[in-house]
Amino acid sequence: MTESEKQLRKILAERVAILDGAMGTMIQSYKLDEQAFRGAQFVHHGHDLKGCNDVLCITKPDLVTDIHIQYLEAGADIIETNTFNSTSVSMTDYRLESVVYDLNFAGAQAAKKAVELVMAKDPTRPRFVAGAIARGQAPCISAVGFVFTRIVACVSTIDQRKVPIVLKIIGVEVSKRMRIETHVRIVRKK
Repeated sequence: MTESEKQLRKILAERVAILDGAMGTMIQSYKLDEQAFRGAQFVHHGHDLKGCNDVLCITKPDLVTDIHIQYLEAGADIIETNTFNSTSVSMTDYRLESVVYDLNFAGAQAAKKAVELVMAKDPTRPRFVAGAIARGQAPCISAVGFVFTRIVACVSTIDQRKVPIVLKIIGVEVSKRMRIETHVRIVRKK
């Protein structure tokens, strides 16, 4: 058992751990335009990116880190990476399937940086990063007809690539029976 796992188990034995809030709502409050979402990295990308919150992990990592810090300073024990839709299934909407790994890596780094900065100010209170594994966007899945095994493979790939970076916890977003079964199968593999 890792030191982080021991700390989290101790916290959970004593009280309820506080999870961060809605990253999307916080991002919307900044009223970012298309250029902000594109950054220098995607200036020539052939598809609109406004609304693709996950891409901000690459184009505006300091903004993502700052939002994480706000949640940590408000009392969150656990923050989730800004990678809710960072799967090849979800990124088809933005034509960003080829950068899914980069999105997840940057999302994990932004969250880790936030925890390190807050812990430097108060090392007596442990904080944790949870990797957000997307449930997949329903319109994309139903419209394109992705099958159950493709979603399992997609989420498993992200899971395997994110975990070694910084993550100690995997937050699984679920809805509808198929997605619940998908995530249960993935978690059982671990």
